[in-house]
Amino acid sequence: MNPIRILIIDDHVVVRSGLVAYIEAEEGMLVAGEASSLEEAGQLLTEGVVIDVAIIDLRLPDGSGIDLLRLLAEQHPGVRGLILSVNAGENDVMAAVEAGTCGYLSKSVERHELIDAIRHIAEGGSYFPAAIQRKIDAGHARPKLTDRERGVLEGIARGRSNKEIGESLGIADITVRQHVSAVLRKLGAQDRTQAALLAVREGHVRL
Repeated sequence: MNPIRILIIDDHVVVRSGLVAYIEAEEGMLVAGEASSLEEAGQLLTEGVVIDVAIIDLRLPDGSGIDLLRLLAEQHPGVRGLILSVNAGENDVMAAVEAGTCGYLSKSVERHELIDAIRHIAEGGSYFPAAIQRKIDAGHARPKLTDRERGVLEGIARGRSNKEIGESLGIADITVRQHVSAVLRKLGAQDRTQAALLAVREGHVRL
């Protein structure tokens, strides 16, 4: 049986080295390539390196792991993506799912779970731990924020007044108030303070 061929994309050498050690200690797995950026990953894929599973960090120096997932879906559909990231906010998780990831794990994951996830994904399945699955379920159930609503929410999280938010976004005060009402309703928040806490906790904004 052919081994599971894995590409690791992470800009931290220590993380890549640890993953290589984990993977190459397992029977039936090998690291077929390493990349520290989207550009390097794209070059490896273009060169025809055979990959079964790509382990992808969400934050890369020249873009997002989401961009790489989209590239895989469009140009390398045989490569199955697994996000491994310190970022696990609902928005990050949902963006990865919508871009086609087959799994999502925190970098604090235990070695055995990472290996199990790789094997499961290589066999054609998906792997989302219970905590991540709850975020996926919540994301599907909750109405999505528009770009403008997200901008208003960021202003709320930064403690800005309606006037300040309106000036930064170039919209009228009454429009800001309408967006604030919509944001509170969609988040299920009772007030601006609760909305700000939810915004940061669930990954809607980063301060």
